[in-house]
Amino acid sequence: MSQRVFILYTWLTAAAWYGFILLLSMVPDLDVTGTQTDWLVRSLGYALMYGLLFLLLFRALLGTVRMRIERLRYYKSRRERAEDNEFAYLTEFLLFIIAVLFTLLLSGLDEYLQTGVRGRVGAVIDVIVNLLGIIVTAVIAFKVPVVTELEELLFKNETEARRTRSKKS
Repeated sequence: MSQRVFILYTWLTAAAWYGFILLLSMVPDLDVTGTQTDWLVRSLGYALMYGLLFLLLFRALLGTVRMRIERLRYYKSRRERAEDNEFAYLTEFLLFIIAVLFTLLLSGLDEYLQTGVRGRVGAVIDVIVNLLGIIVTAVIAFKVPVVTELEELLFKNETEARRTRSKKS
């Protein structure tokens, strides 16, 4: 898969997931029983959905930046990686913060749009619950760098193919 196709794929999956969240948000009178348990289950569901949205946005941002910044684009040996470790760490951390803030902004937009749906209200507490889901997912993703490791595996094969082609030239 070429890098451009992969980047397009990552952004489209994030947009599709947010579209799915918006579809659920536009369902009028979503309460099934109207109890606190119903609110708790629905809130946890939305927190998980926004946590996944954060991961998808982080993956899209990371892939896009890696494609644009030569220093981050190619798979590197351990020695090369150690030299660029601080730069890569700072870049990934900034993208991480941007993804958290962007996901929070989308959560606020979702709550605002719910104010126009019959039987739904836009509540600040829902944004806070979504933020907790985003933060929990973000902390887990930052401590266990699954997203960045998967990105490296995907880009490693293409980088090795490029190096082979350039050596033959």
